[in-house]
Amino acid sequence: ARHPPGRRANPTPGPPRGARTARRGTSGGPCLRRGAMAPSRIAWPLLLQGLLAAPLAAQSQSSMKGEWGQEVLGCRCNGRKGTHGYCGYHFHWGSQEDKPWCRTMHGCGNSGLKGAWIHCDDRAVERRRGDDGKHYNSKEMKDFYGDKGKDKWTGAEKYIERRMAKNGQAYTVFQFRDYYIDAL
Repeated sequence: ARHPPGRRANPTPGPPRGARTARRGTSGGPCLRRGAMAPSRIAWPLLLQGLLAAPLAAQSQSSMKGEWGQEVLGCRCNGRKGTHGYCGYHFHWGSQEDKPWCRTMHGCGNSGLKGAWIHCDDRAVERRRGDDGKHYNSKEMKDFYGDKGKDKWTGAEKYIERRMAKNGQAYTVFQFRDYYIDAL
């Protein structure tokens, strides 16, 4: 099943880590260990998890709809209008994607808790020059430099790849998108 950026499937089913369970005492009745959770306290999180699972599963479905609800071939990234509006590898605690993605306009794409999103072409991702003179996107920089990848990425902010547009101006990938987006 697909999971939107920021949401992962629970890799270890069962009670939450650190939960203690009831056991039988010498008299045959339940005997709770010190600090153990009562069975009803265990059932509540499981019930809640079950109730939330259905809406989350439904949210991972894709909807390729445009501004007026018409079927469309692809989705348009939000651009500078909001967080994660440009195509990229948006690394944070809940997202370690192997493919770039962006938040989309008009609810197009996959539904998520923070809005619609879609995977996008890795050629539309910002690249910066590394120490070896080659350009890397943030994922490649992270993979190539390991633990130092984030520092290398932020340190290369002055060395963002630029390309020439038809007007003779050099633009970053995001500026390029903003320049050409209305020409489509």
